[in-house]
Amino acid sequence: MTSTPLDLEAIVRRIVGEVVAGAVAPKSQPVASANTRLCLIDRPVIALADVEKRLDGKSEIAVAPRAVITPAVKDLLRAQSIAIVREEKQNTMRTPIAAPAAILVADVDCSNRCAAFAKQLGIRTRRGVQIVVAEEARIVLADLPQRVVCDLCRSGAEAVQVGSLSEVQAVAAAMQPDVWVLDMTRLNVIAATNLATRLTK
Repeated sequence: MTSTPLDLEAIVRRIVGEVVAGAVAPKSQPVASANTRLCLIDRPVIALADVEKRLDGKSEIAVAPRAVITPAVKDLLRAQSIAIVREEKQNTMRTPIAAPAAILVADVDCSNRCAAFAKQLGIRTRRGVQIVVAEEARIVLADLPQRVVCDLCRSGAEAVQVGSLSEVQAVAAAMQPDVWVLDMTRLNVIAATNLATRLTK
């Protein structure tokens, strides 16, 4: 029985849909594709072992929207000029949020601080990590940033903790996290606002 490109596309959509819905992802295996330059990796966490022997002749890899890609894999892909494509439920690419007005901020410890912060940036705010995940906040203010990063990563978001401009620059050079968690034990509202301004550019 020969599979057509439409059959294969339907299979890929179903697998990606299961991963996004929180189903247990099957073990990473090569998936036949009409595009021989594309490698589909349907795992929630993608490590070197998942990609090392599968990249020959590939120009891009497709992963689930919330798949976590380890820094080592990102370095390998960058070195081989292989693009990362995050598959959406309707087979559309995620649109980067560019305008500050579209950035959602949450403060898990102090709503007054968050309100002052958001007012300076002219953005919407919410309180609580669960709401952050559900509404895809880009910036979170926290007094215990390690705990927040851990919770977000367990929920499938790629989150990083930063407390200075140099840390923001170092992280931005290596990855594009879903959520930036600002360490408010090292920042005041003005310094956090300055960092957020850099993050929204």
